[in-house]
Order: sequence, then structure tokens, then C-alpha cells
Amino acid sequence: MNFKEQMAADVRTFLNKDEFANVHVLDERALWMIVENYTRDGEPFPYAEGVSVYRKVIHVDLLELGYLPKHGEMSTLDGQIYMVTGVDIEETDMDANGDPLAGIIKITLEANVG
Repeated sequence: MNFKEQMAADVRTFLNKDEFANVHVLDERALWMIVENYTRDGEPFPYAEGVSVYRKVIHVDLLELGYLPKHGEMSTLDGQIYMVTGVDIEETDMDANGDPLAGIIKITLEANVG
């Protein structure tokens, strides 16, 4: 098995419905992903006086998503609007220009509530 084949197998294992992943709706598309909720005992983190922040980190297959989100974009996850505050490529193969071709990406989303 070559590197690309091994990476594809790893993505399928990590995002397997019987292992870690669940279906969530990201920007009107149902996708298998892992969603981590970052809260303090179920409550949002205090951000500023009278404002709190909900933070979620999602892990999704770049090929299934079909695009690389950009920092500062607005995105909807399961009906809630968030701002993309981080995009990290966890496992990927790059093209000649250094753009990701495949792999798992980690997207950090934040929403302020007040």
C-alpha cells in the first residue's frame, strides 16, 4: 500500500460512523464529521462583558467537503451561524502549488452570544 492509499484508509477509519463520526449539516450539506464542543460545563466561555463565545471544532474529509474554508468566513453548522476562526490541515497530500488535495481538515468555528 502506498502513502496515498494509506492516508485514504486512515481518513475512512477516523470518520467512520461506527467509530467516531456523526452526520452534521455544514452549509446546507449533510456530511460525516467529528464535532467537538468547547464550553465550560455546557455554558459558553465569557468573552467580554455581557458577551460569551461558543466554540466548535470540526474534523471533516476535505474531499467530501469539496473546498477549503477561509478564515473570517461565515458558516452554518446544524442551523447555527458561526465564523470560521481557524483551518488546519491535519493529514493531506499537496499539489505542486502547495494546495491540499485530500485528507482531514480541522475547522474552528465561533459564535458570540450576548
